[in-house]
Amino acid sequence: MSTTVIGILLLITYIGMIVYLVKGGNATITMLVMGIIWYLLSGDNFNELIDHVITGIVSKYALNVVTIMFGAWFAQIIIQRKIATSIIRSAVELGGDRPAVVSVIMVWVIGFLFLSLYSVGPTIAVGVVALPIMLSMGIAPAIASTVMALGVGVAYLVNFSQYTAIRGLFPEGTIPEQITSPFVPYAYIVVVVGLIITSIGVVIALKRSQKTHSWCAAAEIEDEERVKWYAYLTPLVPVVMVLAFKWDIFPSFLLGIAYAMITTWKKGTKGFNVVIKAFSDGMADSGAMIIYLLCTYVFSGAATEVVPIVQEILGWALPTTTLQMAILFAVICPLVIYRGPAAVFGAGIAVYTSLLAAGQIPATFVVLIALTISSVHSSIDPTQSVVVWINSYTKVKSKDFLKVALPIGWVYGAVGVLICYLMHG
Repeated sequence: MSTTVIGILLLITYIGMIVYLVKGGNATITMLVMGIIWYLLSGDNFNELIDHVITGIVSKYALNVVTIMFGAWFAQIIIQRKIATSIIRSAVELGGDRPAVVSVIMVWVIGFLFLSLYSVGPTIAVGVVALPIMLSMGIAPAIASTVMALGVGVAYLVNFSQYTAIRGLFPEGTIPEQITSPFVPYAYIVVVVGLIITSIGVVIALKRSQKTHSWCAAAEIEDEERVKWYAYLTPLVPVVMVLAFKWDIFPSFLLGIAYAMITTWKKGTKGFNVVIKAFSDGMADSGAMIIYLLCTYVFSGAATEVVPIVQEILGWALPTTTLQMAILFAVICPLVIYRGPAAVFGAGIAVYTSLLAAGQIPATFVVLIALTISSVHSSIDPTQSVVVWINSYTKVKSKDFLKVALPIGWVYGAVGVLICYLMHG
């Protein structure tokens, strides 16, 4: 089969994938099927396909899976020991009955929590507290969804589990196992800037909207006993240990679990049972995410195999300098929605992999842009599991959510790309 024919088939399947996802297709199955098709188009025989899809994926990404499992375990400890809900309720008290102030506080509190929390399970646990509070104050559901989704997604730029998941999408050795320079301090600067942009965007959206009447039950937002203030520092423990003391992520998570248990200890607490239940619940939370990631790794591996074909056909359209790449991704940033050509966890992995393979732009710059755009993807893509749950809970349609979230996410992504160019271009 000629390169031209293969290239046309790649393009047809690529477009078909995006159309299918836009119509609400299952992203996990899509990534797996696309990976298999692209491996076959790259010339794999049956044995090579089995090795790539099953043997290679399981053995290569086992460490990534375990990292996500530890992160889910830690997240459940934070949730079950009432640390997350205590932080949210204490923060909301600062805003009083002012919707704009409460919304801004929520952006920052949710961002703080998701420095360590990850995936849809913790999002649900935080969301069932944060969203009813915002909705009961008359904040429009689309704006409440945006606050929640952007708070989560922006923080994902420095989330260890997200970093580990994305690292597996790229060729081995492209991204360090630990978060190191130049990722630090760049990513932390962008997170702060992103939360500021989100706060401003939410306030503007509130001024343009009308106050609504909430449908949520008052019982959902009743007060409850809170943990001590020093337990509020729990989400920072793994971050500090990794960045300041260069610990490995696994003992850092374990220390965070120990700190949470000690600071929330009460007489009669069955510590061992709590820790085991949190582990079990964390595995349940992370199961769907792990399966999705493994299927995405299949697709990313296949995208790597077809890079020579993509370069031969579309190489002329790819940027060749850091400035060109920065401009391109600042413009196409919104194409992360429905896992489009800018999304790392979607069709975009073929673009990033092609840029790396071309070797004209430093790998570090490509990866930093990919990580930044991925943070936008986690914030605004209606097919992301986190966003799907948020919009389902608030009963917001995707188009109404995007009207509020997309402009904010686009500005955040464009500014993040600009900072990347200024610091590392």
